[in-house]
Amino acid sequence: MENTHLSDLGIASLKDIQSKLAKLGYYPYKVIDGINGYITENAVKNFAKDHWLNTYKHFIIGNSFYSSLKEESSKVNTAELSDYDIENIANKFRLNEHHIRALLSVESSGEAFWSNGKPPILFEAHQLYKNTN
Repeated sequence: MENTHLSDLGIASLKDIQSKLAKLGYYPYKVIDGINGYITENAVKNFAKDHWLNTYKHFIIGNSFYSSLKEESSKVNTAELSDYDIENIANKFRLNEHHIRALLSVESSGEAFWSNGKPPILFEAHQLYKNTN
């Protein structure tokens, strides 16, 4: 397989790939950082393996990988809480709607659920360190 630059595939950046992988539940963090590290490599490999792409043994992002990723991520409609949902939650738990919106914005980039239906729960490395030495 010939090497292809990300820009040749219509990819703005590695952040674009991470964002699409997160939307599909492969990239476990909502911190889209554009860093090519272990987490991104695993997400790419797992997506490739699950979609029967020959690139799963290696960290290869080529035409077939990106085409599949783009197609799959376009099918996913990330569930968001409507204004009505937020209002009902605020009333039920006696919370301020603005606090709920701030929490959604900061902790989950505005998304109430990941594509697999689960709420986004971010890994807090500082809490792990604090509680495990």
